Amino acid sequence: MNLIEGPRGCKKEEFKEAIELLNLVFYTLRGKPNRKLQDEYYIYNEKNLENMRVLKVDKKVVAHTIICERILISNGIRFKVGGIGGVCTHPDYRGKGYASLILKDCIRKMEKEDYDFSILWTGNPDFYRCLGWEQVGIQYSFFLNKGNFFLLPSSSETIEISEKIGCFSEIKRIHEREPLRLERTLKEYSLLFSLPGSRAFLARRKRGIVAYLLINQEGVVLEYGGEAEIVAFLLKTIIEKNIFSSIAVITPPLQEGLPKLLLELGFLNCKGYLGMVRLINKEKIQEKIGKKNRIDDSLKSVKILFGPEKIDDVFAPIPLYWWRSEHV
Repeated sequence: MNLIEGPRGCKKEEFKEAIELLNLVFYTLRGKPNRKLQDEYYIYNEKNLENMRVLKVDKKVVAHTIICERILISNGIRFKVGGIGGVCTHPDYRGKGYASLILKDCIRKMEKEDYDFSILWTGNPDFYRCLGWEQVGIQYSFFLNKGNFFLLPSSSETIEISEKIGCFSEIKRIHEREPLRLERTLKEYSLLFSLPGSRAFLARRKRGIVAYLLINQEGVVLEYGGEAEIVAFLLKTIIEKNIFSSIAVITPPLQEGLPKLLLELGFLNCKGYLGMVRLINKEKIQEKIGKKNRIDDSLKSVKILFGPEKIDDVFAPIPLYWWRSEHV
């Protein structure tokens, strides 16, 4: 009989084994043996062990999930959100329900620690739907390349573009002007913008950084900030200089800022769900949003709260966005 231990928080002596499992499942088995998890995600570290949930069989780590704790701010409302990622099971131990067990453990932990809701990203929505997550929200994807980048605006002023970050407080200041944003400490900004699996591009005037882009090695914009025209100029320069020949820009569904500018310029784009959300503390959300309608236990409630489908004439969907830089 197999000896099962967990799910529970990862112990320090298990950290290396858990990372090896993640690299095996997400990189080696997918034909990317030269890539490593910790080059692309900063939350996998020994200071975050309690949020790295593991399940062991016969003293071997065979399943894992992580909770990324964030404060998400939407129209001035602060939500405590758990980003779920790193969901994996060793190929030799699949089909035994271990992933479901570890996700249920994450739900219990988030309920105990008073999270508002949880978000995740997947190509298999039906699996997570059975555990209470549902597809909600909208994000735009714009596609820039050598054939259309000339449509982006040039700058009439002197803008210095570099990859040298001098002060993370400037990037933090710019991000905190976004209407949909995530709270981070300066240390977390430092870790995020120093990951070897992505590149940060900065636009400076004399007074300091005025815009930034964070782009991964596939040419996907993970995060941006600053004046729309300056961000667009950054994008134009990067393609013009052959740093990337094509760029996918993922944005919130806003009718202002960079999304508005790219829509007006006619760039090819598509809409998709932002992710899958599960409500954790319905009463707390009810109190924060001040809606009269009762949030019930059905999956319909998450659609009412976050859309994009219009289900209730009384509820206007809460603007929701989780920057791709924090996907896990």
